[in-house]
Amino acid sequence: MNRLITPLLALVALTGAASAQEDSVETAEPMVPEVAVDAVDVSDPVVSESMTDPFAADLETFIDGLMASYQATYHVPGYGLTVVDSDGPLFSKGYGFADVDAGIPVTPDGTRFHVASVSKTFVWVAVMMLADRGLVDLDADVNGYLTRFQMPEGERPMTLNDVMAHKVGLEDNFDLFSTKIDEVSLVDAMLASQPRQIFARGDVVAYSNWATNLAAVVVADVSGMSYAEFLFTEILEPLGMNGTALGTIGEAFVSIPASKNYGVTPFGPEEEGQLEQKNFAPIGGMTITPDDMGKWMRFLLGRGELDGVRLLSEETFAMMRERVFEGDPRGPDMVHGFSDRPFRSITLYGHDGSINSVYSTMVIAPDLDLAVFLTQNSHATYVPMSQLPHLVMDRVLTARGFSGTEVAEGTPLGEDAVLAAEEIAGRYISSRRPTSGFAKLFGGLAQRTVSAEDGKLSVNENSSPFLPIGPDLWESASGTRMSVLRHDDGTIKGLNIGFGAALLMPMTPAANVNILFVTAGVTALFLVSTCLGVWRRLGSGHATSSVLGRGLSLLALGSLVPIALLGATIAGLVDSFSTPFGELFIDFPSREIVQFSMACSLVSVMAAALLLSVPLAWTSSGWSVWRKLHHSALGLSYAALGVGLVYWGVAFNELVIG
Repeated sequence: MNRLITPLLALVALTGAASAQEDSVETAEPMVPEVAVDAVDVSDPVVSESMTDPFAADLETFIDGLMASYQATYHVPGYGLTVVDSDGPLFSKGYGFADVDAGIPVTPDGTRFHVASVSKTFVWVAVMMLADRGLVDLDADVNGYLTRFQMPEGERPMTLNDVMAHKVGLEDNFDLFSTKIDEVSLVDAMLASQPRQIFARGDVVAYSNWATNLAAVVVADVSGMSYAEFLFTEILEPLGMNGTALGTIGEAFVSIPASKNYGVTPFGPEEEGQLEQKNFAPIGGMTITPDDMGKWMRFLLGRGELDGVRLLSEETFAMMRERVFEGDPRGPDMVHGFSDRPFRSITLYGHDGSINSVYSTMVIAPDLDLAVFLTQNSHATYVPMSQLPHLVMDRVLTARGFSGTEVAEGTPLGEDAVLAAEEIAGRYISSRRPTSGFAKLFGGLAQRTVSAEDGKLSVNENSSPFLPIGPDLWESASGTRMSVLRHDDGTIKGLNIGFGAALLMPMTPAANVNILFVTAGVTALFLVSTCLGVWRRLGSGHATSSVLGRGLSLLALGSLVPIALLGATIAGLVDSFSTPFGELFIDFPSREIVQFSMACSLVSVMAAALLLSVPLAWTSSGWSVWRKLHHSALGLSYAALGVGLVYWGVAFNELVIG
């Protein structure tokens, strides 16, 4: 089942890499033979620019060592990296191959990488530029700026501050991956993929791809030009970012080749298709060279200015870095579209990206006047993204004499910490998940187990434990923060962890998909015992005492057919995910997904038939009491399974009934 779950959740993230962010420490070693190493190893990475000061040289040597370790361990074909301060690039490098078959190495100025949701940072800056010019008010009703469609009414108007904090309260969904979305206008695509409201506006952080695209629509409607036109004329060209493209738009799309993307297999790297986003390109469709990302990070370190070109006033940039909503400032959150998180004694901000076969991360440390960008052309591991920026920041903090936090190996835990950990321990589910339609089932799989031991907390097994550093505040050895948010009555509202893109909320029975799996297991047991009963009666020559009873026996045996079809379609889904999972969504919904949904609907139909047969079994079957009880148990468990499949959105959904 994990082979099915992992890719679906990873792709839903389209970029925020939310699942990976919540579990920021990966411990398992990859099962890849040495053949993959030979296929991708490059001994001399290409260097674009390197300053000669001792600090930069030491940092470069340190990062080279880390990258060599990642290459040898995870066999990702190619990486792009750049490290900058506000004065200029410290160094920029390519590691490995942009094209394995052709032997083309990654170069920091000659290879574009798909940066996925790092693209969103340009949307947020565009919105802030409009605010800087007095064209939008971040606290006003967003409908006042939309000229082509309107957002539905809620408990209060939706604002751009809601959108930029990812607190619009919308569910996640798969609709924006549908091939139908690319065949219609932008407005029709937005309306066709509009998620349901599941939280109050401004209340719960739940990363939203759709709402980010809504912000891009606002940019277009207010500016009077397309988002792409605004991006190039107002941001990229003034900053001299000539190595950047949005989808197929931009000179760099023709002049600078993009890295191919790869899956890592036991037989070496395999090229994977790239998901096109078209109408949703602003939220994840940019390709950028590492050198251009260096310029973008220097613009952000320069507080809205790069080499004398200012796009944001100091005041507006300062506003962009301020938290608007109540929360715990000691923990992570989303601030005007950027992940904002305390780390040791400083604050980091930036964004991650994940789509198809790529990961990217951009981490900015204003207190250190330092920024790091790392990208890779494979989805094989998230470890380099989660580890390298933190290790770099730790090294620089030590070199520059910054103080750490209170967290240390010798931190006394005490009885209070033990009690606090035990209160927090339990089952949680991400606020960022689909809650309707076909994807609801997979949203139910976005669960985390928080366990307590000796005053320490672990999120899922084998993760780096969190130690208490203050009331309702925890930190791991790697510097990842977790804050506990509470309702007014003191009960736990959720855990804000890692990058602050979603809350881990206490799981209720209604959100617990494990109940469906238990129901399926119980139903399977009754089906097996039904078959054994038929086999025993046939062997003994015992005949059912009525024609109706024999018909009910055939119905019970026939109920095996939908379950068998369901099993076959699940096997087909799992097999389809052995290929690059992004390719399934390039043609979403895939045949395997539709077949699975149809099989679930058939199970629900059979469930209704079995349930209706239970009264007949008691009145007209001529069976013994024990056999009537068994048939009733089969009917009830099957009915519970059928209802569960409907409730979890995989039966009688839009894929089946249109």
